[in-house]
Amino acid sequence: EVVAFNNVSGELREEADSFLSGFLIPGLLPIQHDDAGWHRGFPMNYNADRGFGFMRYFSLQANGLQAESVFFHCSKSNVSSDNLFADSDNIFEFKIVANPENNNKTEALDIRAIDGIQL
Repeated sequence: EVVAFNNVSGELREEADSFLSGFLIPGLLPIQHDDAGWHRGFPMNYNADRGFGFMRYFSLQANGLQAESVFFHCSKSNVSSDNLFADSDNIFEFKIVANPENNNKTEALDIRAIDGIQL
């Protein structure tokens, strides 16, 4: 996977696009570790009928960025329209917590849209 951030030159985007299939995700810079536990990611998939999906996010490991995913439900967000979750170009911030009602599997909470997305 190729990950780019804001202010990436057009030449670099063209080179990355011609070398690898996929797309660039501006604004997906991982949040520096803090006690609040915020992460930044985009919806990988979303089931609008049931209101849930999975967010893709990247964590900084010793050997570079590691792609990970976490379950989310639209009811755990401040987004007024769940249609935003259907577009993988939208970036969200969220906390990841263990859900004791679901065998302590992790899920995203306090989901909020970033990067100028209209709520």
